[in-house]
Amino acid sequence: MRMTIAVLLLGLAPAALAQRPSDDALTRGLLNLATMQQLAAALEYQRVVHGAYRLGGSEAETAALLAVDAAQLRDPWGTPYRIEILEKGGYRITGAGSDKKFEENGDTASLGADSVLLGGAFTRSNRAWLLGFVTEQQKSDQPLPTAFPRGDTYRVVTTPGQAWAWLRVNEIEAERAATGDPAVIEAMRERITQDKMKALCETFLKGRQTWHNVRTVRVPRIDDEWGTALDVVFPDAEGQHVRIVSAGADKKFDRESWSKGIVPSLDEDLVYDDTGWARVLDVDALAQAFLPPELQSHPSMTKLKTAGGQQIYKVGGDVSAPVVVLRDALPYPAELDGHGKIGIAEVTIDANGKVIGVKPMLGLSADADRMLSDALRHWEFRPATRAGQPVAVIYNVTVSLTPPR
Repeated sequence: MRMTIAVLLLGLAPAALAQRPSDDALTRGLLNLATMQQLAAALEYQRVVHGAYRLGGSEAETAALLAVDAAQLRDPWGTPYRIEILEKGGYRITGAGSDKKFEENGDTASLGADSVLLGGAFTRSNRAWLLGFVTEQQKSDQPLPTAFPRGDTYRVVTTPGQAWAWLRVNEIEAERAATGDPAVIEAMRERITQDKMKALCETFLKGRQTWHNVRTVRVPRIDDEWGTALDVVFPDAEGQHVRIVSAGADKKFDRESWSKGIVPSLDEDLVYDDTGWARVLDVDALAQAFLPPELQSHPSMTKLKTAGGQQIYKVGGDVSAPVVVLRDALPYPAELDGHGKIGIAEVTIDANGKVIGVKPMLGLSADADRMLSDALRHWEFRPATRAGQPVAVIYNVTVSLTPPR
Protein backbone atom coordinates (compact mmCIF):
# COMPACT_ATOMS: atom_id res chain seq x y z
CA MET A 1 0.00 0.00 0.00
CA ARG A 2 2.77 2.42 0.88
CA MET A 3 4.57 1.68 -2.38
CA THR A 4 1.35 2.28 -4.36
CA ILE A 5 0.77 5.65 -2.71
CA ALA A 6 4.38 6.67 -3.31
CA VAL A 7 4.12 5.74 -6.98
CA LEU A 8 0.92 7.74 -7.34
CA LEU A 9 2.46 10.78 -5.66
CA LEU A 10 5.55 10.58 -7.83
CA GLY A 11 3.34 10.30 -10.87
CA LEU A 12 1.44 13.43 -9.90
CA ALA A 13 4.50 15.51 -9.08
CA PRO A 14 5.47 16.43 -12.69
CA ALA A 15 1.90 17.58 -13.43
CA ALA A 16 1.79 19.70 -10.26
CA LEU A 17 5.15 21.20 -11.04
CA ALA A 18 4.08 21.92 -14.62
CA GLN A 19 1.25 24.13 -13.33
CA ARG A 20 3.57 26.35 -11.36
CA PRO A 21 4.42 29.54 -13.29
CA SER A 22 8.04 30.52 -13.73
CA ASP A 23 9.39 33.32 -11.53
CA ASP A 24 9.15 35.70 -14.49
CA ALA A 25 5.53 34.72 -15.19
CA LEU A 26 4.64 34.92 -11.49
CA THR A 27 6.21 38.39 -11.29
CA ARG A 28 4.19 39.58 -14.29
CA GLY A 29 0.97 38.16 -12.89
CA LEU A 30 1.44 39.92 -9.55
CA LEU A 31 2.53 43.14 -11.29
CA ASN A 32 -0.67 43.07 -13.33
CA LEU A 33 -2.81 43.15 -10.17
CA ALA A 34 -0.48 45.65 -8.48
CA THR A 35 -0.74 48.05 -11.41
CA MET A 36 -4.53 47.84 -11.44
CA GLN A 37 -4.54 48.74 -7.75
CA GLN A 38 -2.03 51.55 -8.47
CA LEU A 39 -4.48 52.99 -11.01
CA ALA A 40 -7.32 52.62 -8.49
CA ALA A 41 -5.32 54.54 -5.88
CA ALA A 42 -4.64 57.28 -8.44
CA LEU A 43 -8.34 57.56 -9.28
CA GLU A 44 -9.33 57.70 -5.61
CA TYR A 45 -6.73 60.43 -5.04
CA GLN A 46 -8.25 62.42 -7.90
CA ARG A 47 -11.72 62.17 -6.36
CA VAL A 48 -10.57 63.19 -2.88
CA VAL A 49 -8.22 66.03 -3.89
CA HIS A 50 -9.65 67.27 -7.19
CA GLY A 51 -13.32 66.38 -6.74
CA ALA A 52 -13.86 63.91 -9.59
CA TYR A 53 -12.47 60.91 -11.45
CA ARG A 54 -10.78 62.10 -14.66
CA LEU A 55 -9.28 60.46 -17.74
CA GLY A 56 -7.54 62.14 -20.67
CA GLY A 57 -8.16 61.91 -24.40
CA SER A 58 -4.89 60.05 -24.94
CA GLU A 59 -2.59 57.74 -23.01
CA ALA A 60 -0.20 60.62 -22.36
CA GLU A 61 -2.99 62.85 -21.00
CA THR A 62 -4.39 60.05 -18.82
CA ALA A 63 -0.94 59.21 -17.46
CA ALA A 64 -0.41 62.88 -16.57
CA LEU A 65 -3.82 63.15 -14.87
CA LEU A 66 -3.25 59.97 -12.87
CA ALA A 67 0.38 60.88 -12.13
CA VAL A 68 1.66 57.49 -13.30
CA ASP A 69 4.18 56.43 -15.91
CA ALA A 70 2.55 55.84 -19.29
CA ALA A 71 3.79 52.22 -19.17
CA GLN A 72 1.39 51.57 -16.28
CA LEU A 73 -1.63 52.14 -18.54
CA ARG A 74 -0.77 48.79 -20.14
CA ASP A 75 -0.45 45.44 -18.46
CA PRO A 76 2.91 43.61 -18.24
CA TRP A 77 2.10 41.86 -21.54
CA GLY A 78 1.51 45.14 -23.38
CA THR A 79 -2.30 45.25 -23.58
CA PRO A 80 -3.93 48.57 -22.58
CA TYR A 81 -6.13 48.38 -19.50
CA ARG A 82 -9.77 49.26 -20.01
CA ILE A 83 -10.48 52.11 -17.59
CA GLU A 84 -14.09 53.29 -17.47
CA ILE A 85 -15.68 56.06 -15.43
CA LEU A 86 -19.20 54.81 -14.66
CA GLU A 87 -22.25 57.04 -15.13
CA LYS A 88 -23.65 56.21 -11.69
CA GLY A 89 -20.32 56.93 -10.04
CA GLY A 90 -17.20 54.90 -9.49
CA TYR A 91 -14.93 53.26 -12.04
CA ARG A 92 -14.10 49.90 -13.58
CA ILE A 93 -10.62 48.66 -14.56
CA THR A 94 -10.23 45.49 -16.63
CA GLY A 95 -7.03 43.63 -17.48
CA ALA A 96 -6.94 41.06 -20.29
CA GLY A 97 -4.23 38.82 -18.81
CA SER A 98 -1.40 37.07 -20.63
CA ASP A 99 -3.61 35.85 -23.50
CA LYS A 100 -4.35 39.49 -24.42
CA LYS A 101 -8.07 38.71 -24.84
CA PHE A 102 -10.88 40.36 -22.90
CA GLU A 103 -13.04 37.37 -21.99
CA GLU A 104 -14.59 37.61 -18.54
CA ASN A 105 -15.46 33.94 -18.19
CA GLY A 106 -13.89 30.64 -17.28
CA ASP A 107 -11.42 29.64 -14.62
CA THR A 108 -9.32 32.34 -12.92
CA ALA A 109 -6.48 29.93 -12.05
CA SER A 110 -4.26 31.01 -14.93
CA LEU A 111 -2.20 33.94 -16.13
CA GLY A 112 -4.59 34.41 -19.04
CA ALA A 113 -7.58 35.08 -16.79
CA ASP A 114 -9.18 38.51 -17.05
CA SER A 115 -9.13 40.61 -13.88
CA VAL A 116 -11.83 43.15 -13.04
CA LEU A 117 -11.50 45.85 -10.41
CA LEU A 118 -14.72 47.68 -9.57
CA GLY A 119 -14.55 50.71 -7.29
CA GLY A 120 -11.29 49.61 -5.69
CA ALA A 121 -12.14 45.92 -5.12
CA PHE A 122 -11.50 42.96 -7.38
CA THR A 123 -14.71 41.26 -8.52
CA ARG A 124 -12.70 38.83 -10.63
CA SER A 125 -8.98 38.04 -10.47
CA ASN A 126 -6.35 35.32 -10.21
CA ARG A 127 -4.98 36.84 -6.99
CA ALA A 128 -5.55 33.78 -4.78
CA TRP A 129 -4.05 31.46 -7.40
CA LEU A 130 -0.94 33.63 -7.81
CA LEU A 131 -0.36 34.16 -4.09
CA GLY A 132 -0.38 30.39 -3.62
CA PHE A 133 2.96 30.27 -5.42
CA VAL A 134 4.70 33.06 -3.46
CA THR A 135 6.85 31.51 -0.75
CA GLU A 136 7.47 32.97 2.68
CA GLN A 137 11.15 33.17 1.77
CA GLN A 138 10.35 35.30 -1.28
CA LYS A 139 8.18 37.59 0.83
CA SER A 140 10.93 38.09 3.42
CA ASP A 141 13.57 38.62 0.73
CA GLN A 142 11.70 41.42 -1.09
CA PRO A 143 14.40 44.10 -1.38
CA LEU A 144 12.29 47.07 -2.54
CA PRO A 145 14.59 50.04 -1.87
CA THR A 146 11.51 52.26 -1.72
CA ALA A 147 7.81 51.64 -1.18
CA PHE A 148 7.14 54.08 -4.04
CA PRO A 149 9.31 53.22 -7.06
CA ARG A 150 9.21 55.99 -9.67
CA GLY A 151 8.91 55.65 -13.44
CA ASP A 152 8.10 52.41 -15.23
CA THR A 153 7.68 49.95 -12.36
CA TYR A 154 7.85 47.02 -14.77
CA ARG A 155 11.56 47.81 -15.07
CA VAL A 156 12.06 48.30 -11.34
CA VAL A 157 10.05 45.46 -9.80
CA THR A 158 11.63 42.29 -11.18
CA THR A 159 11.15 39.41 -8.71
CA PRO A 160 8.12 37.62 -7.21
CA GLY A 161 8.96 38.99 -3.75
CA GLN A 162 9.16 42.55 -4.99
CA ALA A 163 5.95 42.15 -7.01
CA TRP A 164 4.15 40.74 -3.96
CA ALA A 165 5.28 43.73 -1.89
CA TRP A 166 4.27 46.19 -4.62
CA LEU A 167 0.83 44.57 -4.82
CA ARG A 168 0.30 44.86 -1.06
CA VAL A 169 1.49 48.49 -1.00
CA ASN A 170 -0.97 49.47 -3.73
CA GLU A 171 -3.84 47.50 -2.18
CA ILE A 172 -3.36 49.35 1.11
CA GLU A 173 -2.90 52.71 -0.59
CA ALA A 174 -6.01 52.29 -2.78
CA GLU A 175 -8.18 51.10 0.10
CA ARG A 176 -7.16 53.93 2.40
CA ALA A 177 -7.19 56.60 -0.31
CA ALA A 178 -10.82 55.66 -0.98
CA THR A 179 -11.66 56.64 2.60
CA GLY A 180 -9.72 59.91 2.33
CA ASP A 181 -7.15 58.76 4.90
CA PRO A 182 -5.03 61.92 5.49
CA ALA A 183 -1.78 59.96 5.92
CA VAL A 184 -2.14 58.33 2.50
CA ILE A 185 -3.48 61.43 0.71
CA GLU A 186 -0.68 63.66 2.03
CA ALA A 187 2.00 61.11 1.11
CA MET A 188 0.55 60.98 -2.41
CA ARG A 189 0.43 64.80 -2.60
CA GLU A 190 4.09 64.91 -1.66
CA ARG A 191 5.15 62.23 -4.16
CA ILE A 192 3.23 63.80 -7.05
CA THR A 193 4.57 67.27 -6.23
CA GLN A 194 8.12 65.94 -6.23
CA ASP A 195 7.54 64.27 -9.61
CA LYS A 196 6.13 67.53 -11.04
CA MET A 197 9.15 69.49 -9.83
CA LYS A 198 11.62 67.09 -11.35
CA ALA A 199 9.72 66.94 -14.66
CA LEU A 200 9.56 70.76 -14.86
CA CYS A 201 13.28 71.03 -14.26
CA GLU A 202 13.95 68.47 -17.00
CA THR A 203 11.81 70.55 -19.37
CA PHE A 204 14.04 73.57 -18.78
CA LEU A 205 17.22 71.53 -19.22
CA LYS A 206 16.00 70.03 -22.49
CA GLY A 207 15.07 73.51 -23.71
CA ARG A 208 18.55 74.72 -22.81
CA GLN A 209 20.02 72.27 -25.32
CA THR A 210 18.21 74.19 -28.06
CA TRP A 211 18.28 77.76 -26.75
CA HIS A 212 21.51 77.55 -24.69
CA ASN A 213 19.82 79.52 -21.92
CA VAL A 214 17.12 78.31 -19.53
CA ARG A 215 15.74 81.85 -19.21
CA THR A 216 14.43 81.67 -22.78
CA VAL A 217 12.44 78.47 -22.19
CA ARG A 218 8.70 79.08 -21.91
CA VAL A 219 6.50 76.70 -19.94
CA PRO A 220 2.91 77.01 -18.66
CA ARG A 221 2.15 77.50 -14.98
CA ILE A 222 2.39 74.26 -13.03
CA ASP A 223 0.86 74.01 -9.55
CA ASP A 224 2.02 71.75 -6.77
CA GLU A 225 -0.59 69.43 -5.24
CA TRP A 226 -1.53 72.06 -2.66
CA GLY A 227 -2.54 74.49 -5.42
CA THR A 228 0.44 76.87 -5.35
CA ALA A 229 2.37 77.60 -8.54
CA LEU A 230 5.85 76.09 -8.54
CA ASP A 231 8.42 78.88 -8.29
CA VAL A 232 11.09 78.92 -10.99
CA VAL A 233 14.37 80.56 -9.99
CA PHE A 234 17.39 81.25 -12.21
CA PRO A 235 20.31 81.42 -9.77
CA ASP A 236 22.98 82.51 -12.28
CA ALA A 237 23.10 85.49 -14.63
CA GLU A 238 24.22 83.30 -17.56
CA GLY A 239 21.00 81.29 -17.49
CA GLN A 240 22.68 77.90 -17.27
CA HIS A 241 20.99 76.70 -14.09
CA VAL A 242 17.40 76.48 -12.84
CA ARG A 243 15.85 75.88 -9.44
CA ILE A 244 12.28 74.66 -8.88
CA VAL A 245 10.61 75.36 -5.52
CA SER A 246 7.36 74.18 -3.94
CA ALA A 247 5.91 76.19 -1.05
CA GLY A 248 4.57 73.04 0.62
CA ALA A 249 1.28 72.54 2.43
CA ASP A 250 1.33 75.98 4.08
CA LYS A 251 1.48 77.65 0.63
CA LYS A 252 4.14 80.09 1.87
CA PHE A 253 7.60 80.40 0.35
CA ASP A 254 10.35 80.70 2.95
CA ARG A 255 13.50 81.66 1.04
CA GLU A 256 15.59 81.77 4.21
CA SER A 257 14.99 78.05 4.67
CA TRP A 258 16.35 77.04 1.25
CA SER A 259 19.95 76.83 2.44
CA LYS A 260 19.03 74.95 5.61
CA GLY A 261 18.35 71.29 6.31
CA ILE A 262 14.75 70.15 5.98
CA VAL A 263 12.58 69.04 8.91
CA PRO A 264 9.87 66.36 8.55
CA SER A 265 6.91 68.66 7.90
CA LEU A 266 4.64 68.99 4.87
CA ASP A 267 4.86 72.78 5.31
CA GLU A 268 8.54 72.74 4.35
CA ASP A 269 9.64 74.27 1.03
CA LEU A 270 11.01 71.70 -1.42
CA VAL A 271 13.94 72.71 -3.64
CA TYR A 272 15.11 70.91 -6.79
CA ASP A 273 18.25 72.21 -8.48
CA ASP A 274 19.19 71.14 -11.98
CA THR A 275 21.56 68.55 -10.55
CA GLY A 276 19.17 67.05 -7.99
CA TRP A 277 17.35 67.65 -4.74
CA ALA A 278 18.60 70.36 -2.41
CA ARG A 279 15.65 70.02 0.01
CA VAL A 280 13.23 67.11 -0.09
CA LEU A 281 10.99 65.13 2.24
CA ASP A 282 11.36 61.36 2.38
CA VAL A 283 8.06 59.92 1.12
CA ASP A 284 8.97 56.53 2.57
CA ALA A 285 9.16 58.12 6.01
CA LEU A 286 5.61 59.46 5.51
CA ALA A 287 4.47 55.98 4.49
CA GLN A 288 5.46 54.57 7.87
CA ALA A 289 2.16 55.98 9.15
CA PHE A 290 0.09 53.50 7.10
CA LEU A 291 2.31 50.65 5.84
CA PRO A 292 3.07 47.63 8.05
CA PRO A 293 6.75 47.12 8.94
CA GLU A 294 7.27 44.31 6.41
CA LEU A 295 6.29 46.63 3.55
CA GLN A 296 8.21 49.70 4.65
CA SER A 297 11.36 50.39 2.67
CA HIS A 298 14.67 49.47 4.18
CA PRO A 299 18.07 50.95 3.40
CA SER A 300 19.82 48.96 0.72
CA MET A 301 23.21 48.12 2.17
CA THR A 302 25.83 47.41 -0.47
CA LYS A 303 28.71 45.01 -0.02
CA LEU A 304 31.10 47.94 -0.29
CA LYS A 305 32.97 49.95 2.31
CA THR A 306 35.13 53.04 2.07
CA ALA A 307 38.88 52.85 2.54
CA GLY A 308 38.27 54.02 6.11
CA GLY A 309 35.83 51.17 6.75
CA GLN A 310 32.55 53.11 6.46
CA GLN A 311 29.60 50.99 5.28
CA ILE A 312 28.26 52.31 1.95
CA TYR A 313 24.46 52.49 1.50
CA LYS A 314 22.10 53.25 -1.35
CA VAL A 315 19.77 56.21 -0.91
CA GLY A 316 16.19 55.23 -0.01
CA GLY A 317 14.04 54.36 2.98
CA ASP A 318 15.63 55.80 6.10
CA VAL A 319 18.80 56.79 4.20
CA SER A 320 18.35 60.41 3.10
CA ALA A 321 19.96 61.83 -0.02
CA PRO A 322 23.12 63.95 0.17
CA VAL A 323 22.78 67.62 -0.82
CA VAL A 324 25.16 69.54 -3.07
CA VAL A 325 26.67 72.54 -1.24
CA LEU A 326 29.53 73.38 -3.62
CA ARG A 327 29.77 72.51 -7.31
CA ASP A 328 32.45 73.16 -9.89
CA ALA A 329 31.49 73.86 -13.49
CA LEU A 330 31.51 70.73 -15.62
CA PRO A 331 33.77 70.61 -18.69
CA TYR A 332 32.21 70.33 -22.14
CA PRO A 333 33.55 67.34 -24.11
CA ALA A 334 34.56 68.34 -27.64
CA GLU A 335 33.13 65.08 -29.00
CA LEU A 336 29.61 66.39 -28.42
CA ASP A 337 30.30 68.86 -31.24
CA GLY A 338 27.92 71.59 -30.12
CA HIS A 339 25.17 69.31 -28.88
CA GLY A 340 23.90 69.14 -25.33
CA LYS A 341 23.61 65.97 -23.27
CA ILE A 342 21.92 65.01 -20.02
CA GLY A 343 22.84 61.85 -18.18
CA ILE A 344 23.77 60.26 -14.89
CA ALA A 345 26.99 59.94 -12.95
CA GLU A 346 27.13 57.41 -10.12
CA VAL A 347 28.92 59.18 -7.28
CA THR A 348 30.19 57.64 -4.06
CA ILE A 349 30.14 60.14 -1.19
CA ASP A 350 31.62 59.40 2.22
CA ALA A 351 30.14 60.30 5.61
CA ASN A 352 31.99 63.63 5.55
CA GLY A 353 30.37 64.69 2.26
CA LYS A 354 33.55 64.11 0.23
CA VAL A 355 33.34 62.55 -3.23
CA ILE A 356 35.50 59.42 -3.23
CA GLY A 357 34.35 57.76 -6.43
CA VAL A 358 32.72 58.74 -9.74
CA LYS A 359 31.37 56.57 -12.53
CA PRO A 360 29.94 58.64 -15.43
CA MET A 361 27.17 56.83 -17.35
CA LEU A 362 26.69 59.08 -20.35
CA GLY A 363 28.09 56.78 -23.03
CA LEU A 364 30.99 59.10 -23.86
CA SER A 365 34.66 58.37 -24.50
CA ALA A 366 37.11 57.39 -21.78
CA ASP A 367 38.76 60.83 -22.02
CA ALA A 368 35.42 62.62 -21.57
CA ASP A 369 34.52 60.38 -18.63
CA ARG A 370 37.88 61.17 -17.04
CA MET A 371 37.30 64.94 -17.36
CA LEU A 372 33.84 64.67 -15.82
CA SER A 373 35.10 62.47 -13.00
CA ASP A 374 37.84 64.94 -12.16
CA ALA A 375 35.34 67.83 -12.03
CA LEU A 376 32.78 65.95 -9.93
CA ARG A 377 35.43 64.96 -7.41
CA HIS A 378 35.70 68.65 -6.50
CA TRP A 379 32.01 68.88 -5.61
CA GLU A 380 31.12 68.99 -1.93
CA PHE A 381 27.99 67.58 -0.31
CA ARG A 382 26.12 67.73 2.93
CA PRO A 383 26.37 64.00 3.70
CA ALA A 384 23.51 61.53 3.52
CA THR A 385 22.11 60.47 6.88
CA ARG A 386 20.57 57.40 8.41
CA ALA A 387 18.72 57.75 11.73
CA GLY A 388 20.24 61.24 11.98
CA GLN A 389 23.81 60.02 11.56
CA PRO A 390 25.94 60.78 8.47
CA VAL A 391 26.66 57.75 6.28
CA ALA A 392 28.49 56.99 3.05
CA VAL A 393 26.29 56.41 -0.02
CA ILE A 394 26.27 55.67 -3.71
CA TYR A 395 24.15 58.39 -5.31
CA ASN A 396 23.11 59.16 -8.89
CA VAL A 397 23.78 62.78 -9.85
CA THR A 398 22.11 64.30 -12.92
CA VAL A 399 24.80 65.64 -15.25
CA SER A 400 23.88 68.30 -17.80
CA LEU A 401 26.46 69.21 -20.44
CA THR A 402 25.91 72.29 -22.61
CA PRO A 403 28.19 73.82 -25.24
CA PRO A 404 30.01 77.03 -24.30
CA ARG A 405 28.32 80.21 -25.45
